[in-house]
Amino acid sequence: LSRLAGRASAAEAYLRAILSFLRGVGSGSPGGGGHAPVLEDDGLLLSDRVAFASRFLPRPSLQTALDSMLRRCVASGNLEGVVITGLDRRGVGLVQSHVDGTSDVQTAALLVARAVLPGDREW
Repeated sequence: LSRLAGRASAAEAYLRAILSFLRGVGSGSPGGGGHAPVLEDDGLLLSDRVAFASRFLPRPSLQTALDSMLRRCVASGNLEGVVITGLDRRGVGLVQSHVDGTSDVQTAALLVARAVLPGDREW
């Protein structure tokens, strides 16, 4: 039952995002206006929000949106942010934020073990 409830709430988040976007497109305002509710909805996967931003935002707004999403991920220790950073310096900082908040060293070790890090002088 809880699994069904989880699916329903995820489906509701995506339906809400679709309706917000379509309402903004139909409003006739410049640039749509339906982007912010979609980009800020934590019920959607970060990868989906990044894909949405990449498809519908102009380049300057895209950079701003990605920076905002990344700041929120770092603040909450959300490892989904690795979608934006990769495992470079910012990605390792994100993993550190996750460990600081959760003490989950095993996940961090698995992630960093898969990374190919540059030589010491670059770090």
